[in-house]
Amino acid sequence: MSAKKVTISISDALAERSEKWKDKFSPSDLYQRALLEFISKKEQLAERLKGDSEMREQMIERLKAQKKQAESNFFEEGQEEGTKWAQTADYSELVYAAERFDLFEKANQIGGVHYKWVLEDDTLNDTFEALFDERSNLFKADDDGLLGSEAEKFIEGWLDGVRAFWAEMRPHLNG
Repeated sequence: MSAKKVTISISDALAERSEKWKDKFSPSDLYQRALLEFISKKEQLAERLKGDSEMREQMIERLKAQKKQAESNFFEEGQEEGTKWAQTADYSELVYAAERFDLFEKANQIGGVHYKWVLEDDTLNDTFEALFDERSNLFKADDDGLLGSEAEKFIEGWLDGVRAFWAEMRPHLNG
């Protein structure tokens, strides 16, 4: 086996201490073992991080898919509730909810839906209070008062259900 010569430097204090042990070890063997151990640990760490990175990416993709499915479920649940509400709503509330209630335009300006906008709406506050009471675990706000994405999806679905119902009914009301 060929060997490459390497020169290393050590502090004067370490050289002084090693003098009394110089016949008990080979600096070359000691350096080789230490270097091999160091490199092995670095390679193992790199391999583990590579594996962790791949696993991490898989976990992220899985969780993204599950989040998307959950949000889809909240949207669909909101649609159903919106349609149910629209079927029994007063005409003026229905028109307001379907044509003038624009929660998400305001939300896009600040990056989220503030729970007070929903609960303090003069026309729909009772409706949303009932929905919030039934789903208290869903309609939790953060420290800034913003609702989570699941609640936003539910409300978005609710509005979609109301608007779809109104789009179906409106043409039949003229005449």
